[in-house]
Amino acid sequence: MKNIYCLLSCLFVFFMLTAQYSEAAMIQVDPPKVFLNIPAGRSGSGKLTVRNPDEEAIKIKVYAQDWKYSDTHDGTKLFFPIGTLPLSCANWITFSLSEMEIPAEGQQDIYYTVKVPADAAGGHFAVLFFESLVAKPLASGSSNVALGLIVRLGAIFHVETAGNSVRTAEVNNFSLQRQSSKKPLEIGLDIKNTGNTDIIAKGTLHLINKKGVIFVRASFNKVYSLPEETARLTASWKEPVPKGIYDAILTIDVGKASQEDQWNADFVITKETEVEIGSSGEVLKAGELR
Repeated sequence: MKNIYCLLSCLFVFFMLTAQYSEAAMIQVDPPKVFLNIPAGRSGSGKLTVRNPDEEAIKIKVYAQDWKYSDTHDGTKLFFPIGTLPLSCANWITFSLSEMEIPAEGQQDIYYTVKVPADAAGGHFAVLFFESLVAKPLASGSSNVALGLIVRLGAIFHVETAGNSVRTAEVNNFSLQRQSSKKPLEIGLDIKNTGNTDIIAKGTLHLINKKGVIFVRASFNKVYSLPEETARLTASWKEPVPKGIYDAILTIDVGKASQEDQWNADFVITKETEVEIGSSGEVLKAGELR
């Protein structure tokens, strides 16, 4: 029982400290993403605004790092020291302040310049971090103990070299599986980034009978990849599909990254094959994509 009381007391202190730090550590960076389309050998510049909504001033240091997508390809990013990754543009970025103090409920602008080398091609990536150490004294008996929490918030940089960035992809390893109508139709395919910049891909699968009636409208998950990476698109369909032969139409949009960048370019891959469904709803045949 004593151990339980100790555990509950520790949890209470932990949650109280977490609440204090969450309030004290809140900073905001605007915009959180920077998309630049700059010709090789030229420069681009802009401004970031860091806001401190807290009632106390906060000191912040600014530094650049590299990033890439994790192996889950769900958009999660991994961060690395500057210059670690081959597609880094962290060394291209200069910024007006490396340290700053933002007053309570105030804000600070930081100006950046991105200089693209003359031999650059495709997409390059970095993050500009804003990091602070928040410390608050915690009374403990007759002495004060200061506990610190490192807080950082980043602005993600996507830099494309205008005129020589290419978004292309290959679709491979298509699979369509279902043992019976009691189980979902499981769909999968690999998409390999064969271009020289990032790809955000999403798509659909339609099964259409010979009369033109659509029986399946399945949507794939969104995946993120950098050049030479392969991500797996998956989808499922729970509704029954009658026995018969269907045309399977795959439509994969690999231009989502440029759309998020507000460049509004369309890069769509369309593939099709023939699928046969058995009397129990099972997949008897799924042909090669063409």
